[in-house]
This record gives sequence, C-alpha cells and structure tokens, in this order.
Amino acid sequence: MAKQNILYLKWFTKEDTVVGEMLNRWLKGDFSQVIDDYRTLRRLTDDDYGNCADVCMDDSIKARTKRAEEYFLKTVSGAEAVKRYHAEWGTE
Repeated sequence: MAKQNILYLKWFTKEDTVVGEMLNRWLKGDFSQVIDDYRTLRRLTDDDYGNCADVCMDDSIKARTKRAEEYFLKTVSGAEAVKRYHAEWGTE
C-alpha cells in the first residue's frame, strides 16, 4: 500500500483508535500483523464475521511477498510504480 493511501485513510480515522494505531504501524512500514489487522477490520465492520458461525473459515489469507507485490505493481501500473514503491519504502 502506498504511503499516500495510508495518509488518506488517516484523514478519516481518530488517532487513538484500533484503526488509527494500525495505520500508524503501516505508515512506519510495519506490516508484520497485516493478517491479524485484516481480521480485526472484518470483525469491526462485518457483524456476521464478528459472530463467526461458519463465516470465519472463508478468509484463507495469503500475504503477498515482496516479489509478488512488485509484480502486481508492475503489471497494473507499470515499472514507474515499482520505482515509486522502492522510493517510498526504502527498499531495493
């Protein structure tokens, strides 16, 4: 996720909330809890998921690797997007 997208989401989020803390972590480049973050967001926004029953088993989540992320960016937005990605996150 691009930093500008995270900053945009922060515009609508209170700082001292679960989502605000999540976005702060992401903005620092810490995506180590992204699967748990996804589940938290689902629980907050989807009543059926929060109650679970048989819904919880539908979220087989696979985090993208760095290589997969670069391939996705290159395919969707071109090589320039990959360069911006590296510049934003300081990765090469």
